[in-house]
Amino acid sequence: MKIENHITIQATPELVWEVFTDDSKIDKWLTGFKQSKTISGEPLQVGSKHEMTFLERGKEMTFLETVTQVVPAQEYSFNLSNDMMTSKNKVSLKAKNGATELCQIVDFKAQSFGFKLMMFFMKGAMKKRNQSDLERLKHLIENTRI
Repeated sequence: MKIENHITIQATPELVWEVFTDDSKIDKWLTGFKQSKTISGEPLQVGSKHEMTFLERGKEMTFLETVTQVVPAQEYSFNLSNDMMTSKNKVSLKAKNGATELCQIVDFKAQSFGFKLMMFFMKGAMKKRNQSDLERLKHLIENTRI
């Protein structure tokens, strides 16, 4: 199941990248984010692995993030996995008319038939949530001018 979201942010790709990759700001825009812990490698390096913890409906969910592509101010791609699902994620930044177009593509795969059925019905809510996260990121960036 693939979900694609877009947003235009009134800032340079470099500033968008700076805020997007700032661990101290993730909880200000990413729903339910609790913490990130590096397991191996260095942050923002291909192959690095991070334990990502989210609070979802009062319960902690932990994912393993494996970074697959890093091009500063252009692309951040990674895989997320846990016992319920896996996802391939790509965030692209592109300069356009003095602003930045951010495109987020998430390709989810359920690990069980039951969760697969649930995801089918949750697709709209997941897309809406991702867009809401991007709106918060936009607000944070546009109000973080240096």
